[in-house]
Amino acid sequence: MIKKYKWNRFLKERQYHWMIEWTEKLPKREYKIFLILGALFLVSFIYLAFISYFSNTIKIPAPGGIYTEGLVGSPHFINPILAPANEVDRYLSKLIYPSLLEYNILGEAVPYLAKDYKVDNQGKEYTFFLDENAVWEDGSKITAQDVVFTIKRIKDPVFSSPLFRIWDGVKVEVIDDKTVRFILESPYAFFLQNATLGIMPSHIWENIAPESFALSEYNLKPVGAGPYRFKSLKQDNDNNIINISLEANANFFKKSPFIQKISFKFYKSQKEAINALKNKDINGLDSFPPYEINSIKSSKYNVYNFSLPRYFALFINSNKNTDLKNKSVREALARSINKEELIKEILNEQAEKVESPISKSLIKYYVSDITRYDYDVDKAKKILSENGFNKENPLKIVLTTIDDPLLNQISEKIKDFWEKAGIKAEVKLIELSRLREDIIRYRDYEIFLFGQALQLQADPFSLWHSSQISYPGLNLTNYTNKKIDNILTKLRETFNIAEQKELFKEFQQIISEDIPAIFLFSPYNTLVVDNKIKNIQTGTISLLEDRLNQITNWYINTERKSKN
Repeated sequence: MIKKYKWNRFLKERQYHWMIEWTEKLPKREYKIFLILGALFLVSFIYLAFISYFSNTIKIPAPGGIYTEGLVGSPHFINPILAPANEVDRYLSKLIYPSLLEYNILGEAVPYLAKDYKVDNQGKEYTFFLDENAVWEDGSKITAQDVVFTIKRIKDPVFSSPLFRIWDGVKVEVIDDKTVRFILESPYAFFLQNATLGIMPSHIWENIAPESFALSEYNLKPVGAGPYRFKSLKQDNDNNIINISLEANANFFKKSPFIQKISFKFYKSQKEAINALKNKDINGLDSFPPYEINSIKSSKYNVYNFSLPRYFALFINSNKNTDLKNKSVREALARSINKEELIKEILNEQAEKVESPISKSLIKYYVSDITRYDYDVDKAKKILSENGFNKENPLKIVLTTIDDPLLNQISEKIKDFWEKAGIKAEVKLIELSRLREDIIRYRDYEIFLFGQALQLQADPFSLWHSSQISYPGLNLTNYTNKKIDNILTKLRETFNIAEQKELFKEFQQIISEDIPAIFLFSPYNTLVVDNKIKNIQTGTISLLEDRLNQITNWYINTERKSKN
Protein backbone atom coordinates (compact mmCIF):
# COMPACT_ATOMS: atom_id res chain seq x y z
CA MET A 1 0.00 0.00 0.00
CA ILE A 2 1.26 3.46 -0.92
CA LYS A 3 1.92 5.58 2.14
CA LYS A 4 -0.23 8.68 2.52
CA TYR A 5 2.60 11.23 2.31
CA LYS A 6 3.94 9.67 -0.90
CA TRP A 7 0.49 9.82 -2.48
CA ASN A 8 0.10 13.48 -1.44
CA ARG A 9 3.50 14.28 -2.86
CA PHE A 10 2.48 12.62 -6.16
CA LEU A 11 -0.69 14.75 -6.34
CA LYS A 12 1.13 17.94 -5.35
CA GLU A 13 3.66 17.54 -8.14
CA ARG A 14 0.75 17.41 -10.59
CA GLN A 15 -0.96 20.43 -8.93
CA TYR A 16 -4.00 18.44 -7.75
CA HIS A 17 -4.13 20.55 -4.50
CA TRP A 18 -7.88 20.12 -4.09
CA MET A 19 -7.48 16.36 -3.96
CA ILE A 20 -4.68 16.66 -1.41
CA GLU A 21 -6.91 18.69 0.88
CA TRP A 22 -9.76 16.18 0.44
CA THR A 23 -7.68 13.04 1.05
CA GLU A 24 -5.98 14.55 4.13
CA LYS A 25 -9.38 14.79 5.77
CA LEU A 26 -10.05 11.06 5.22
CA PRO A 27 -9.58 8.62 8.11
CA LYS A 28 -6.91 5.99 7.57
CA ARG A 29 -9.40 3.16 6.80
CA GLU A 30 -11.37 5.21 4.26
CA TYR A 31 -8.11 6.39 2.72
CA LYS A 32 -7.04 2.80 2.04
CA ILE A 33 -10.45 2.03 0.53
CA PHE A 34 -10.08 5.09 -1.68
CA LEU A 35 -6.70 3.88 -2.96
CA ILE A 36 -8.00 0.38 -3.66
CA LEU A 37 -11.01 1.71 -5.56
CA GLY A 38 -8.76 4.06 -7.49
CA ALA A 39 -6.42 1.25 -8.44
CA LEU A 40 -9.35 -0.91 -9.53
CA PHE A 41 -10.68 1.94 -11.66
CA LEU A 42 -7.30 2.46 -13.28
CA VAL A 43 -6.85 -1.26 -14.07
CA SER A 44 -10.40 -1.47 -15.46
CA PHE A 45 -9.80 1.60 -17.61
CA ILE A 46 -6.60 0.16 -19.05
CA TYR A 47 -8.27 -3.24 -19.63
CA LEU A 48 -11.23 -1.66 -21.43
CA ALA A 49 -8.87 0.46 -23.50
CA PHE A 50 -6.99 -2.66 -24.59
CA ILE A 51 -10.27 -4.47 -25.37
CA SER A 52 -11.46 -1.51 -27.41
CA TYR A 53 -8.12 -1.29 -29.27
CA PHE A 54 -8.02 -4.97 -30.24
CA SER A 55 -11.71 -5.16 -31.11
CA ASN A 56 -11.50 -2.13 -33.39
CA THR A 57 -8.22 -3.02 -35.11
CA ILE A 58 -6.90 -5.97 -37.12
CA LYS A 59 -3.41 -7.40 -37.46
CA ILE A 60 -1.90 -6.90 -40.92
CA PRO A 61 1.49 -7.70 -42.48
CA ALA A 62 4.16 -5.03 -42.09
CA PRO A 63 7.43 -4.51 -43.98
CA GLY A 64 10.61 -5.79 -42.41
CA GLY A 65 12.37 -8.93 -41.31
CA ILE A 66 15.03 -11.24 -42.73
CA TYR A 67 14.40 -14.69 -44.18
CA THR A 68 17.30 -17.14 -44.56
CA GLU A 69 16.93 -20.23 -46.74
CA GLY A 70 19.29 -23.12 -47.29
CA LEU A 71 20.10 -24.52 -50.73
CA VAL A 72 22.17 -27.57 -51.61
CA GLY A 73 24.78 -26.65 -54.21
CA SER A 74 26.34 -23.36 -55.21
CA PRO A 75 25.59 -20.53 -57.67
CA HIS A 76 27.45 -20.27 -60.96
CA PHE A 77 25.34 -18.39 -63.52
CA ILE A 78 22.54 -16.30 -62.05
CA ASN A 79 21.09 -15.40 -65.41
CA PRO A 80 18.08 -16.89 -67.23
CA ILE A 81 20.10 -18.00 -70.27
CA LEU A 82 22.33 -20.42 -68.35
CA ALA A 83 20.46 -20.86 -65.06
CA PRO A 84 18.31 -23.88 -66.08
CA ALA A 85 21.37 -26.15 -65.78
CA ASN A 86 21.70 -25.48 -62.03
CA GLU A 87 18.93 -25.57 -59.41
CA VAL A 88 20.55 -22.91 -57.20
CA ASP A 89 20.87 -20.52 -60.15
CA ARG A 90 17.21 -21.08 -61.03
CA TYR A 91 16.04 -20.12 -57.53
CA LEU A 92 18.08 -16.91 -57.47
CA SER A 93 17.15 -15.97 -61.03
CA LYS A 94 13.46 -16.38 -60.20
CA LEU A 95 13.68 -13.56 -57.62
CA ILE A 96 15.80 -11.22 -59.70
CA TYR A 97 14.64 -11.50 -63.32
CA PRO A 98 10.99 -10.91 -64.37
CA SER A 99 9.28 -13.10 -66.96
CA LEU A 100 6.51 -12.19 -69.39
CA LEU A 101 4.12 -14.53 -67.57
CA GLU A 102 4.27 -16.46 -64.30
CA TYR A 103 2.18 -19.16 -62.65
CA ASN A 104 -0.01 -18.34 -59.69
CA ILE A 105 -0.59 -20.86 -56.91
CA LEU A 106 -3.60 -22.27 -58.78
CA GLY A 107 -1.35 -23.24 -61.67
CA GLU A 108 -2.66 -20.51 -63.98
CA ALA A 109 -0.38 -18.50 -66.29
CA VAL A 110 -0.93 -14.85 -65.36
CA PRO A 111 0.63 -11.52 -66.46
CA TYR A 112 3.92 -10.40 -64.93
CA LEU A 113 6.20 -8.30 -67.13
CA ALA A 114 3.56 -8.54 -69.86
CA LYS A 115 0.25 -6.94 -68.96
CA ASP A 116 -1.53 -8.86 -71.73
CA TYR A 117 -0.98 -11.09 -74.74
CA LYS A 118 -2.83 -12.41 -77.79
CA VAL A 119 -2.53 -15.43 -80.06
CA ASP A 120 -2.94 -15.02 -83.84
CA ASN A 121 -2.44 -16.82 -87.13
CA GLN A 122 -3.87 -20.13 -85.89
CA GLY A 123 -1.47 -20.36 -83.00
CA LYS A 124 1.71 -19.42 -84.84
CA GLU A 125 2.01 -15.85 -83.53
CA TYR A 126 2.14 -14.77 -79.90
CA THR A 127 2.17 -11.03 -79.17
CA PHE A 128 2.96 -9.67 -75.71
CA PHE A 129 2.29 -6.14 -74.44
CA LEU A 130 4.69 -5.02 -71.71
CA ASP A 131 3.79 -3.15 -68.52
CA GLU A 132 4.49 0.57 -69.07
CA ASN A 133 5.70 0.93 -65.48
CA ALA A 134 8.29 -1.83 -65.69
CA VAL A 135 11.86 -0.69 -65.00
CA TRP A 136 15.16 -2.34 -64.17
CA GLU A 137 16.50 -1.89 -60.66
CA ASP A 138 18.79 0.93 -61.92
CA GLY A 139 15.74 2.86 -63.17
CA SER A 140 16.15 2.08 -66.89
CA LYS A 141 12.94 1.21 -68.71
CA ILE A 142 12.27 -2.38 -69.70
CA THR A 143 11.54 -2.56 -73.43
CA ALA A 144 10.75 -5.12 -76.09
CA GLN A 145 14.41 -4.94 -77.07
CA ASP A 146 15.33 -6.59 -73.77
CA VAL A 147 13.06 -9.52 -74.65
CA VAL A 148 14.52 -9.84 -78.15
CA PHE A 149 18.05 -9.62 -76.76
CA THR A 150 17.40 -12.47 -74.29
CA ILE A 151 15.87 -14.79 -76.90
CA LYS A 152 18.57 -14.14 -79.48
CA ARG A 153 21.28 -14.98 -76.97
CA ILE A 154 19.52 -18.26 -76.21
CA LYS A 155 19.20 -19.08 -79.91
CA ASP A 156 22.88 -18.38 -80.56
CA PRO A 157 24.73 -21.72 -80.10
CA VAL A 158 27.86 -19.82 -79.04
CA PHE A 159 26.24 -19.18 -75.63
CA SER A 160 25.45 -22.89 -75.04
CA SER A 161 22.12 -22.21 -73.37
CA PRO A 162 20.25 -25.29 -72.07
CA LEU A 163 17.14 -23.63 -73.54
CA PHE A 164 18.47 -23.65 -77.11
CA ARG A 165 16.27 -26.53 -78.33
CA ILE A 166 12.95 -25.11 -77.10
CA TRP A 167 13.60 -21.75 -78.78
CA ASP A 168 15.17 -23.06 -81.96
CA GLY A 169 12.98 -22.10 -84.92
CA VAL A 170 11.14 -19.32 -83.03
CA LYS A 171 11.46 -15.85 -84.54
CA VAL A 172 11.16 -12.80 -82.30
CA GLU A 173 10.62 -9.18 -83.35
CA VAL A 174 10.10 -5.76 -81.82
CA ILE A 175 6.79 -4.15 -82.74
CA ASP A 176 7.38 -1.07 -80.57
CA ASP A 177 9.04 -0.29 -77.23
CA LYS A 178 6.36 -2.14 -75.29
CA THR A 179 5.27 -4.81 -77.78
CA VAL A 180 7.11 -7.96 -78.81
CA ARG A 181 6.00 -10.78 -81.13
CA PHE A 182 7.05 -14.42 -81.40
CA ILE A 183 6.53 -16.18 -84.72
CA LEU A 184 6.50 -19.99 -84.75
CA GLU A 185 7.08 -22.31 -87.71
CA SER A 186 3.92 -24.25 -86.82
CA PRO A 187 1.10 -23.90 -84.26
CA TYR A 188 2.11 -24.80 -80.73
CA ALA A 189 -0.59 -24.84 -78.05
CA PHE A 190 1.89 -25.06 -75.15
CA PHE A 191 4.03 -22.05 -76.08
CA LEU A 192 2.94 -19.99 -73.07
CA GLN A 193 5.25 -22.15 -70.94
CA ASN A 194 8.15 -20.49 -72.82
CA ALA A 195 6.89 -17.10 -71.67
CA THR A 196 7.86 -17.90 -68.06
CA LEU A 197 11.51 -17.35 -69.02
CA GLY A 198 13.29 -14.53 -67.14
CA ILE A 199 14.22 -11.49 -69.24
CA MET A 200 17.70 -9.92 -69.11
CA PRO A 201 18.67 -6.21 -69.32
CA SER A 202 20.22 -5.63 -72.76
CA HIS A 203 21.90 -2.40 -71.65
CA ILE A 204 23.93 -4.41 -69.09
CA TRP A 205 24.85 -7.41 -71.24
CA GLU A 206 24.92 -6.24 -74.86
CA ASN A 207 28.57 -5.10 -74.80
CA ILE A 208 29.85 -8.31 -73.23
CA ALA A 209 31.51 -10.50 -75.86
CA PRO A 210 30.31 -14.12 -76.23
CA GLU A 211 33.65 -15.49 -75.06
CA SER A 212 33.39 -13.35 -71.89
CA PHE A 213 29.71 -14.04 -71.23
CA ALA A 214 30.22 -16.94 -68.79
CA LEU A 215 33.00 -15.02 -67.01
CA SER A 216 31.08 -11.79 -66.45
CA GLU A 217 30.73 -10.58 -62.85
CA TYR A 218 27.01 -10.08 -63.54
CA ASN A 219 26.59 -13.85 -63.37
CA LEU A 220 27.14 -13.62 -59.61
CA LYS A 221 26.22 -9.97 -59.06
CA PRO A 222 23.13 -9.73 -61.27
CA VAL A 223 21.13 -6.67 -62.22
CA GLY A 224 17.44 -7.40 -62.64
CA ALA A 225 13.91 -6.11 -62.12
CA GLY A 226 12.30 -8.68 -59.84
CA PRO A 227 11.04 -8.19 -56.29
CA TYR A 228 14.59 -8.54 -54.95
CA ARG A 229 18.00 -7.27 -56.01
CA PHE A 230 21.50 -8.51 -55.34
CA LYS A 231 23.14 -7.02 -52.23
CA SER A 232 26.26 -9.01 -51.35
CA LEU A 233 28.00 -12.37 -51.39
CA LYS A 234 30.32 -14.10 -48.96
CA GLN A 235 33.07 -16.60 -49.74
CA ASP A 236 35.06 -19.04 -47.62
CA ASN A 237 38.85 -19.35 -47.54
CA ASP A 238 38.75 -21.48 -50.70
CA ASN A 239 36.71 -18.82 -52.54
CA ASN A 240 33.57 -20.95 -52.51
CA ILE A 241 30.42 -18.87 -52.28
CA ILE A 242 28.70 -19.72 -49.01
CA ASN A 243 26.10 -16.96 -48.85
CA ILE A 244 24.29 -14.52 -51.12
CA SER A 245 22.11 -11.76 -49.70
CA LEU A 246 19.26 -10.03 -51.54
CA GLU A 247 17.28 -6.96 -50.56
CA ALA A 248 13.89 -5.65 -51.63
CA ASN A 249 14.06 -3.87 -54.98
CA ALA A 250 12.91 -0.27 -54.40
CA ASN A 251 12.11 0.04 -58.13
CA PHE A 252 10.01 -3.12 -58.38
CA PHE A 253 7.05 -2.34 -60.63
CA LYS A 254 4.66 -4.75 -58.90
CA LYS A 255 3.61 -5.16 -55.27
CA SER A 256 6.61 -4.63 -52.95
CA PRO A 257 7.55 -7.62 -50.79
CA PHE A 258 6.99 -7.45 -47.04
CA ILE A 259 10.19 -9.30 -46.18
CA GLN A 260 12.96 -6.79 -46.82
CA LYS A 261 15.99 -9.07 -46.88
CA ILE A 262 16.54 -12.64 -48.05
CA SER A 263 19.73 -14.56 -47.45
CA PHE A 264 20.63 -17.84 -49.16
CA LYS A 265 23.16 -20.13 -47.53
CA PHE A 266 24.72 -22.90 -49.60
CA TYR A 267 25.56 -26.41 -48.40
CA LYS A 268 27.47 -29.30 -49.92
CA SER A 269 24.92 -31.93 -48.91
CA GLN A 270 21.31 -32.28 -47.91
CA LYS A 271 22.40 -33.62 -44.53
CA GLU A 272 24.36 -30.41 -43.82
CA ALA A 273 21.37 -28.30 -44.82
CA ILE A 274 18.98 -30.27 -42.60
CA ASN A 275 21.32 -29.87 -39.62
CA ALA A 276 21.51 -26.13 -40.33
CA LEU A 277 17.70 -25.93 -40.18
CA LYS A 278 17.56 -27.88 -36.91
CA ASN A 279 20.25 -25.60 -35.45
CA LYS A 280 18.32 -22.48 -36.50
CA ASP A 281 21.12 -21.35 -38.85
CA ILE A 282 18.47 -21.06 -41.56
CA ASN A 283 14.70 -20.46 -41.51
CA GLY A 284 13.67 -22.68 -44.39
CA LEU A 285 14.70 -25.64 -46.55
CA ASP A 286 13.17 -26.82 -49.82
CA SER A 287 12.93 -30.38 -51.24
CA PHE A 288 12.91 -31.74 -47.70
CA PRO A 289 13.30 -35.56 -47.74
CA PRO A 290 10.20 -37.45 -46.54
CA TYR A 291 12.20 -39.72 -44.24
CA GLU A 292 13.34 -36.67 -42.22
CA ILE A 293 9.91 -35.07 -41.70
CA ASN A 294 9.35 -36.71 -38.32
CA SER A 295 12.66 -35.34 -37.02
CA ILE A 296 11.36 -31.78 -37.26
CA LYS A 297 9.53 -30.37 -34.23
CA SER A 298 6.10 -29.29 -35.43
CA SER A 299 5.91 -26.56 -32.75
CA LYS A 300 8.79 -24.68 -34.37
CA TYR A 301 8.26 -25.37 -38.07
CA ASN A 302 5.49 -25.52 -40.63
CA VAL A 303 5.53 -28.11 -43.42
CA TYR A 304 4.20 -27.06 -46.83
CA ASN A 305 3.57 -29.51 -49.67
CA PHE A 306 3.45 -28.28 -53.26
CA SER A 307 2.11 -30.45 -56.09
CA LEU A 308 4.07 -30.67 -59.33
CA PRO A 309 3.36 -32.40 -62.68
CA ARG A 310 6.06 -35.02 -62.17
CA TYR A 311 5.92 -38.75 -61.59
CA PHE A 312 8.13 -41.71 -60.74
CA ALA A 313 7.68 -44.89 -62.71
CA LEU A 314 9.28 -48.20 -63.62
CA PHE A 315 10.27 -47.76 -67.25
CA ILE A 316 10.25 -51.13 -69.01
CA ASN A 317 12.82 -51.90 -71.71
CA SER A 318 11.71 -55.18 -73.30
CA ASN A 319 14.69 -55.07 -75.69
CA LYS A 320 16.87 -56.06 -72.72
CA ASN A 321 14.52 -58.73 -71.35
CA THR A 322 12.22 -60.45 -73.87
CA ASP A 323 9.94 -61.76 -71.10
CA LEU A 324 8.81 -58.15 -70.69
CA LYS A 325 7.39 -58.08 -74.23
CA ASN A 326 4.45 -60.05 -72.83
CA LYS A 327 1.80 -57.58 -71.68
CA SER A 328 0.45 -60.10 -69.14
CA VAL A 329 3.87 -60.27 -67.48
CA ARG A 330 3.95 -56.48 -67.25
CA GLU A 331 0.49 -56.56 -65.67
CA ALA A 332 1.70 -59.09 -63.08
CA LEU A 333 4.60 -56.82 -62.22
CA ALA A 334 2.18 -53.89 -61.78
CA ARG A 335 -0.30 -55.84 -59.63
CA SER A 336 2.49 -57.03 -57.33
CA ILE A 337 3.22 -53.50 -56.11
CA ASN A 338 1.28 -52.02 -53.19
CA LYS A 339 1.55 -48.30 -53.97
CA GLU A 340 -0.32 -47.21 -50.84
CA GLU A 341 2.10 -49.10 -48.62
CA LEU A 342 5.07 -47.74 -50.56
CA ILE A 343 3.87 -44.16 -50.14
CA LYS A 344 3.08 -44.62 -46.45
CA GLU A 345 6.19 -46.49 -45.32
CA ILE A 346 8.92 -45.05 -47.56
CA LEU A 347 7.59 -41.65 -48.59
CA ASN A 348 5.92 -40.78 -45.27
CA GLU A 349 2.70 -39.80 -47.11
CA GLN A 350 4.61 -37.07 -48.98
CA ALA A 351 3.33 -38.21 -52.40
CA GLU A 352 0.17 -39.29 -54.18
CA LYS A 353 -0.48 -42.40 -56.24
CA VAL A 354 -0.48 -42.11 -60.05
CA GLU A 355 -1.76 -44.40 -62.80
CA SER A 356 -0.45 -42.56 -65.86
CA PRO A 357 1.97 -39.77 -66.86
CA ILE A 358 -0.74 -37.23 -66.05
CA SER A 359 -0.97 -36.62 -62.30
CA LYS A 360 -3.75 -34.81 -60.42
CA SER A 361 -1.67 -31.62 -60.41
CA LEU A 362 -2.50 -31.30 -64.12
CA ILE A 363 -6.11 -30.65 -63.24
CA LYS A 364 -7.03 -29.46 -66.75
CA TYR A 365 -5.94 -32.75 -68.30
CA TYR A 366 -6.22 -35.38 -65.57
CA VAL A 367 -8.90 -38.08 -65.80
CA SER A 368 -9.52 -40.80 -63.24
CA ASP A 369 -11.61 -43.27 -65.24
CA ILE A 370 -8.82 -45.19 -66.99
CA THR A 371 -7.67 -48.80 -66.78
CA ARG A 372 -5.95 -49.51 -63.47
CA TYR A 373 -3.92 -52.39 -62.14
CA ASP A 374 -4.66 -52.36 -58.44
CA TYR A 375 -2.57 -54.31 -55.97
CA ASP A 376 -3.52 -57.99 -56.06
CA VAL A 377 -0.61 -60.33 -55.38
CA ASP A 378 -2.75 -63.46 -55.82
CA LYS A 379 -3.84 -62.36 -59.27
CA ALA A 380 -0.23 -61.52 -60.11
CA LYS A 381 0.84 -65.05 -59.12
CA LYS A 382 -1.93 -66.55 -61.24
CA ILE A 383 -0.92 -64.49 -64.29
CA LEU A 384 2.71 -65.56 -63.90
CA SER A 385 1.69 -69.20 -63.52
CA GLU A 386 -0.44 -69.04 -66.67
CA ASN A 387 2.61 -67.75 -68.53
CA GLY A 388 4.92 -70.56 -67.43
CA PHE A 389 6.63 -69.00 -64.42
CA ASN A 390 6.90 -70.87 -61.11
CA LYS A 391 9.32 -71.58 -58.24
CA GLU A 392 11.56 -73.69 -60.48
CA ASN A 393 11.35 -71.20 -63.32
CA PRO A 394 10.78 -67.73 -61.78
CA LEU A 395 10.50 -64.51 -63.73
CA LYS A 396 13.88 -62.78 -63.36
CA ILE A 397 14.14 -59.00 -63.34
CA VAL A 398 17.02 -56.53 -62.93
CA LEU A 399 15.78 -53.21 -61.52
CA THR A 400 18.14 -50.31 -62.15
CA THR A 401 18.05 -46.93 -60.42
CA ILE A 402 20.27 -44.01 -59.42
CA ASP A 403 22.38 -44.50 -56.29
CA ASP A 404 20.36 -42.22 -54.04
CA PRO A 405 19.17 -42.87 -50.43
CA LEU A 406 15.47 -42.49 -51.21
CA LEU A 407 15.56 -44.34 -54.55
CA ASN A 408 17.51 -47.13 -52.85
CA GLN A 409 14.73 -47.57 -50.28
CA ILE A 410 12.03 -47.50 -52.95
CA SER A 411 13.81 -50.05 -55.15
CA GLU A 412 14.34 -52.43 -52.23
CA LYS A 413 10.66 -52.13 -51.29
CA ILE A 414 9.63 -52.94 -54.88
CA LYS A 415 12.01 -55.89 -54.87
CA ASP A 416 10.27 -57.18 -51.73
CA PHE A 417 6.85 -56.80 -53.36
CA TRP A 418 7.98 -58.74 -56.42
CA GLU A 419 9.60 -61.50 -54.41
CA LYS A 420 6.29 -62.04 -52.54
CA ALA A 421 4.76 -62.71 -55.96
CA GLY A 422 7.49 -65.24 -56.78
CA ILE A 423 9.54 -62.91 -58.96
CA LYS A 424 13.31 -63.05 -58.59
CA ALA A 425 14.53 -59.45 -58.57
CA GLU A 426 17.96 -57.86 -58.44
CA VAL A 427 18.62 -54.17 -57.73
CA LYS A 428 21.38 -52.47 -59.70
CA LEU A 429 22.58 -48.99 -58.65
CA ILE A 430 24.36 -46.56 -60.95
CA GLU A 431 26.04 -43.25 -60.23
CA LEU A 432 24.18 -40.13 -61.31
CA SER A 433 27.18 -39.24 -63.50
CA ARG A 434 26.42 -42.35 -65.61
CA LEU A 435 22.80 -41.37 -66.30
CA ARG A 436 23.41 -39.80 -69.69
CA GLU A 437 25.63 -42.57 -71.08
CA ASP A 438 24.19 -45.75 -69.54
CA ILE A 439 20.53 -44.77 -69.50
CA ILE A 440 19.77 -41.97 -71.95
CA ARG A 441 22.20 -42.95 -74.69
CA TYR A 442 22.38 -46.77 -74.55
CA ARG A 443 19.18 -47.68 -72.64
CA ASP A 444 21.21 -50.18 -70.63
CA TYR A 445 18.52 -51.49 -68.26
CA GLU A 446 15.64 -53.95 -68.10
CA ILE A 447 13.49 -51.84 -65.79
CA PHE A 448 14.55 -48.37 -64.73
CA LEU A 449 13.16 -46.61 -61.64
CA PHE A 450 13.25 -42.91 -62.41
CA GLY A 451 11.26 -39.69 -62.36
CA GLN A 452 10.07 -37.54 -65.24
CA ALA A 453 8.57 -34.07 -65.19
CA LEU A 454 6.11 -32.22 -67.35
CA GLN A 455 5.10 -28.62 -66.87
CA LEU A 456 1.69 -27.07 -66.29
CA GLN A 457 1.45 -26.41 -70.01
CA ALA A 458 1.83 -30.16 -70.35
CA ASP A 459 3.43 -31.46 -73.53
CA PRO A 460 4.27 -35.20 -73.23
CA PHE A 461 5.68 -35.35 -76.78
CA SER A 462 9.36 -35.55 -75.79
CA LEU A 463 8.68 -38.37 -73.31
CA TRP A 464 6.28 -40.64 -75.22
CA HIS A 465 6.43 -39.98 -78.99
CA SER A 466 8.16 -42.72 -80.98
CA SER A 467 10.49 -40.14 -82.56
CA GLN A 468 12.07 -39.74 -79.11
CA ILE A 469 13.27 -43.35 -78.78
CA SER A 470 16.82 -42.66 -79.90
CA TYR A 471 19.32 -40.48 -78.03
CA PRO A 472 18.91 -37.70 -76.96
CA GLY A 473 15.19 -38.50 -76.83
CA LEU A 474 13.59 -39.33 -73.47
CA ASN A 475 11.19 -42.10 -74.49
CA LEU A 476 12.78 -44.43 -71.94
CA THR A 477 10.56 -47.43 -72.75
CA ASN A 478 11.23 -47.40 -76.53
CA TYR A 479 7.44 -47.23 -76.77
CA THR A 480 5.90 -47.10 -80.24
CA ASN A 481 2.21 -46.59 -80.87
CA LYS A 482 0.85 -44.80 -83.94
CA LYS A 483 -2.31 -43.71 -82.13
CA ILE A 484 -0.22 -42.15 -79.36
CA ASP A 485 1.99 -40.40 -81.92
CA ASN A 486 -1.06 -38.92 -83.64
CA ILE A 487 -2.56 -37.78 -80.32
CA LEU A 488 0.68 -36.11 -79.21
CA THR A 489 1.04 -34.33 -82.54
CA LYS A 490 -2.57 -33.17 -82.50
CA LEU A 491 -2.27 -31.94 -78.91
CA ARG A 492 0.38 -29.48 -79.99
CA GLU A 493 -2.04 -27.98 -82.52
CA THR A 494 -5.17 -27.96 -80.33
CA PHE A 495 -6.01 -24.78 -78.45
CA ASN A 496 -9.50 -25.63 -77.25
CA ILE A 497 -9.29 -26.85 -73.63
CA ALA A 498 -12.23 -29.27 -73.96
CA GLU A 499 -10.69 -30.85 -77.06
CA GLN A 500 -7.33 -31.02 -75.33
CA LYS A 501 -8.87 -32.84 -72.38
CA GLU A 502 -10.44 -35.46 -74.66
CA LEU A 503 -7.08 -36.05 -76.33
CA PHE A 504 -5.36 -36.33 -72.96
CA LYS A 505 -8.00 -38.80 -71.81
CA GLU A 506 -7.36 -40.99 -74.83
CA PHE A 507 -3.61 -40.66 -74.31
CA GLN A 508 -3.87 -41.78 -70.68
CA GLN A 509 -6.17 -44.70 -71.49
CA ILE A 510 -3.96 -46.12 -74.25
CA ILE A 511 -0.79 -45.77 -72.16
CA SER A 512 -2.53 -47.47 -69.24
CA GLU A 513 -3.74 -50.35 -71.42
CA ASP A 514 -0.35 -50.95 -73.04
CA ILE A 515 1.67 -50.81 -69.77
CA PRO A 516 4.96 -49.55 -71.25
CA ALA A 517 5.75 -48.38 -67.71
CA ILE A 518 4.40 -48.96 -64.21
CA PHE A 519 3.43 -45.58 -62.79
CA LEU A 520 4.02 -45.31 -59.05
CA PHE A 521 3.65 -41.90 -57.43
CA SER A 522 3.92 -38.15 -57.80
CA PRO A 523 6.06 -36.73 -54.95
CA TYR A 524 5.29 -33.41 -53.34
CA ASN A 525 7.89 -30.69 -53.12
CA THR A 526 8.14 -30.24 -49.35
CA LEU A 527 9.16 -26.89 -47.87
CA VAL A 528 9.92 -26.79 -44.13
CA VAL A 529 9.92 -23.26 -42.70
CA ASP A 530 10.27 -21.58 -39.32
CA ASN A 531 6.74 -20.76 -38.16
CA LYS A 532 7.59 -17.05 -37.85
CA ILE A 533 7.31 -16.86 -41.66
CA LYS A 534 3.64 -16.28 -42.43
CA ASN A 535 1.22 -16.48 -45.39
CA ILE A 536 2.93 -19.22 -47.40
CA GLN A 537 0.21 -20.74 -49.56
CA THR A 538 0.46 -24.22 -51.01
CA GLY A 539 -0.88 -25.28 -54.37
CA THR A 540 0.31 -26.45 -57.76
CA ILE A 541 3.61 -25.27 -59.23
CA SER A 542 5.20 -25.99 -62.58
CA LEU A 543 8.85 -26.01 -61.48
CA LEU A 544 10.44 -26.20 -58.03
CA GLU A 545 11.43 -22.54 -58.08
CA ASP A 546 7.87 -21.44 -58.92
CA ARG A 547 6.92 -21.58 -55.23
CA LEU A 548 8.83 -18.27 -55.00
CA ASN A 549 6.29 -16.60 -57.32
CA GLN A 550 4.22 -15.75 -54.22
CA ILE A 551 7.10 -14.60 -52.02
CA THR A 552 5.95 -10.96 -52.03
CA ASN A 553 3.01 -12.12 -49.89
CA TRP A 554 5.17 -13.77 -47.23
CA TYR A 555 5.73 -11.73 -44.08
CA ILE A 556 7.37 -11.78 -40.66
CA ASN A 557 6.44 -8.48 -39.02
CA THR A 558 2.91 -7.28 -38.28
CA GLU A 559 1.13 -4.10 -37.23
CA ARG A 560 -2.44 -3.23 -36.28
CA LYS A 561 -4.81 -1.21 -38.42
CA SER A 562 -8.23 0.28 -37.69
CA LYS A 563 -11.14 -1.76 -39.04
CA ASN A 564 -12.85 1.42 -40.26
